[in-house]
Amino acid sequence: MPKLKKDGTPSKQGENGGRPLKFMTAKELEELSIGYIEYLQKQDPTLEKPLGVEPSDLPTKSGLRIWLDISPSTYSDYKKRFPNALKRVENIIEDTWVQKLAGQNVTGSIFYLKNAYAELYRDRTETDITSGGKVIPILGGKTNVRRNPSPQKNTPTKETA
Repeated sequence: MPKLKKDGTPSKQGENGGRPLKFMTAKELEELSIGYIEYLQKQDPTLEKPLGVEPSDLPTKSGLRIWLDISPSTYSDYKKRFPNALKRVENIIEDTWVQKLAGQNVTGSIFYLKNAYAELYRDRTETDITSGGKVIPILGGKTNVRRNPSPQKNTPTKETA
């Protein structure tokens, strides 16, 4: 028997229930995302401004989330659900910041790219020295660790025997 809500209607909790999707199709999500870029490119101060997004702003992932009125976790969910819908906008955002690197003050651009696109822009590289997960035998398989056996209690010595 299904659980009932306070109003007496059946609850869909646990049955793919939850909040309904804001964007039902990848096309809808992509079109609204491109609308964010178009809004910023117009730079028209007479346009209605969504909270926190100014026409003079550079495009960012956080600005896109504000434009779409979704949280970071919801953004990640949509990227999993519609993997190609946000790629074009993210590429435009990335390219805008890369183009900004040609200016005089590039520190902010570098900071943004390293944080927003951490998988692509990073200072260090990581090298696996374990030979595919297996330990590399360095002294022909021998260890160079000396083990001192712990002294035995009540062990007769030559003096006490």
